Amino acid sequence: MSNLFLLVASGGHNTEEHYTETIQKGVQLKDLSDFVSENKKKEIADVYGERTVRLWGAKPGERNIRNWKEMKRGDSILIYRNKKIEYVAKITIKLHNKPLAKELWGQEDGVTWEYIYLLDDLRKVDMALEDFNELLGYSKENFFSGLTPIAQEIIDSFGSVGGLVSNLIEKSEEVRSIEDLEKTKKEEAEKAVSKKTQSDSENLEEFIKERSKKSVQGERIVQAKTYKRDRELIAALKSKYDGVCQSCGKTFRKEEEGNYSEAAHITPLEEGGSNTTQNILILCPTCHKKLDLGCEEARKEVIENVKDNFPDKDYNFEEL
Repeated sequence: MSNLFLLVASGGHNTEEHYTETIQKGVQLKDLSDFVSENKKKEIADVYGERTVRLWGAKPGERNIRNWKEMKRGDSILIYRNKKIEYVAKITIKLHNKPLAKELWGQEDGVTWEYIYLLDDLRKVDMALEDFNELLGYSKENFFSGLTPIAQEIIDSFGSVGGLVSNLIEKSEEVRSIEDLEKTKKEEAEKAVSKKTQSDSENLEEFIKERSKKSVQGERIVQAKTYKRDRELIAALKSKYDGVCQSCGKTFRKEEEGNYSEAAHITPLEEGGSNTTQNILILCPTCHKKLDLGCEEARKEVIENVKDNFPDKDYNFEEL
């Protein structure tokens, strides 16, 4: 029976660099030669030939060691990073090798990632943690750490590890296709607004006013757990503020053209918020994240700045 594990490749000691070097880029067999026996070298060569070897490791600890011992060739492993499942891979070979781990990843507080496992057959998943939790029946707030096995009862609910992995990839492709569609519609909306309001601020103000009247509460798209935004209203507001953050006053130029900004709904659409000028702010990415994910002090900072900068605006801050 195949197992399914999940590794966390975020946070910690130079994790981004290690992830890039040993999973995304991988290493060559010659890079491992000085640290493994001739028998192990032959075993690795038999699996990988001249191909790149991708690998990761876990620190010693009762839970990590137990899960590492449970791993066997042919098991699957999900790679979690930056709040999403990025890849799924197959486990090929295990090495308990402290010197190799120190060479590849160094050490942290005298401890290194010595329980090593080699990976093959990486396939892109790219699924947000929230969607992954929902699909597998975890709570919305669930998060992972270290090396984690996926419970057998969850695997059984999909028929097998292969069934679960196929479902993940299928669902993530479905979400990406909807995101691509949303991106296309957003670009079309921006072009439409630009055409309607080019060099005419009166028309722009009138368009925003009328569009805000017509906008209704966001409509849920169940398959992708997204909500319809009024793209034309958002594009018009971005044009009105020239892509400059309404809170901190900062922006940056995009490579193609124009300033970059994001539309933030004060009350999220999924919580009953509306697509109206009273509920939409144009913010830089930092202030947007502060409003959505920040502590009370960080959110208050964004709100107070907007109030100071736009005292005549009637925003729905009282709903927060």
